[in-house]
Amino acid sequence: MLQADLERKKVLATKGTIAKSALETAERQVLGGASEIQLLKNALAIGTAERGVLTAQRASAEFDLRRASFEAPFDVRVVDVKANESQYASRGQTLFSADGVAVAEVEAQFPIGRLRPIVGGAGSKQRDPSAEEATDWVPGVLGLDAVVRLRSGERFKEWKGKVVRVAGAVDPQTQTLGVVVVINDPYGKAKPGRNPPLVRNMFVEVELRGKPIPNQIIVPLSALHEGKIYVVDDESRLDIRPVKIQFTQGDFASLAKGSKPGESVVVSDPIPAVKGMLLNPTEDKKAKKRLVLAATGKAPEKAPGKAGQK
Repeated sequence: MLQADLERKKVLATKGTIAKSALETAERQVLGGASEIQLLKNALAIGTAERGVLTAQRASAEFDLRRASFEAPFDVRVVDVKANESQYASRGQTLFSADGVAVAEVEAQFPIGRLRPIVGGAGSKQRDPSAEEATDWVPGVLGLDAVVRLRSGERFKEWKGKVVRVAGAVDPQTQTLGVVVVINDPYGKAKPGRNPPLVRNMFVEVELRGKPIPNQIIVPLSALHEGKIYVVDDESRLDIRPVKIQFTQGDFASLAKGSKPGESVVVSDPIPAVKGMLLNPTEDKKAKKRLVLAATGKAPEKAPGKAGQK
């Protein structure tokens, strides 16, 4: 409209019907209108650019929001939460900790000497049986059956497990080897107040179970007297023999030399113990039952025993 008015006034100015000042005013109005149009175009361009920036920011916020939703690939139990709703979390900050409920791991420390008889009966390929290096026992330990036991007063709870790995080195202070046992479904059959689940930081004991070692001569530790045992010979007389102990476990020892199968061993402590003294041996059924149960895990059969007591 201003441009049309300017053209009309130019025609009138050539005819001399309007003053020159009126024409100049019309020109100034046209220039002012053009300036306003340019300002509006600039504002429109800036608004379009700002809209693009806001669109990008919105897309980034939606992406961050999608990443703020965590979906575990397996069932977990949240044990520690370190972030609350509407709280700012910086990059690298731990938001929460969770434990899987499908399996649980327990690491127990065992002296290498204690592992020797279990590994020896595991039926796996071994190196030198007399080796003491931790790595020499690894193949035999893997796959051993284990029982994880929780004791609470007079009550206890047990879980069956498997040995899956061992530590790469022996503990320099305790000289023990770490054995890791895995228990499947640690929350299975859990009942509040009766059967607790196996949870983090719970104090438990681990019992390893290997295959039986055949042809072993087992005697109670109480039958050993400074590397010797008391045996009842065929004439019911005391025979004192030095023995070589293969290994000890619990309350019994396995003998490599010094006794033969079927011999009667004195489990009491005769004072004085004189070789060749005449004895009146009687079978200690309770000691025999304890020995068989400790060595085999099974109660003894109802058959005449050979273990004797003075």
